[in-house]
Amino acid sequence: MEIGEGPILLGEDQEDDALLFTISLKKARVSNRIIVLGEGGSILDYLRGAGNYRDRSLYPQPSVIFLDGQLHHQPSMGLLKWIKDHPEVSNVPVFVLTGSLDHKVCEQAKALGARECFEKPFTGDDWRAIRQMR
Repeated sequence: MEIGEGPILLGEDQEDDALLFTISLKKARVSNRIIVLGEGGSILDYLRGAGNYRDRSLYPQPSVIFLDGQLHHQPSMGLLKWIKDHPEVSNVPVFVLTGSLDHKVCEQAKALGARECFEKPFTGDDWRAIRQMR
């Protein structure tokens, strides 16, 4: 799977997990900008180009989206459904990150359009697996 030049959007409400994700991508020599948003409302605003994210020259559509499987305030499954239902972002690959690979969560996420689930912490090997997907 080719990752475009746009930013990588990470929906993660735990600072430690967001930091580990960022470090993993840097170690894997990923040069895309990483945008970390911890609330579902902010993620929706970003994807819609609304609120603080209106200027698409500063906040372009992401090339790929990673969502924590258990976000607070806006369930990840609700975000996946929203993404699936909106053609302007439905073509952006979405991956779900979980604390443990809960098969029920992964099945539900995939039914809503997620490409794959990965167990936290996300690693450079996981990134390489994504790059090899078709």
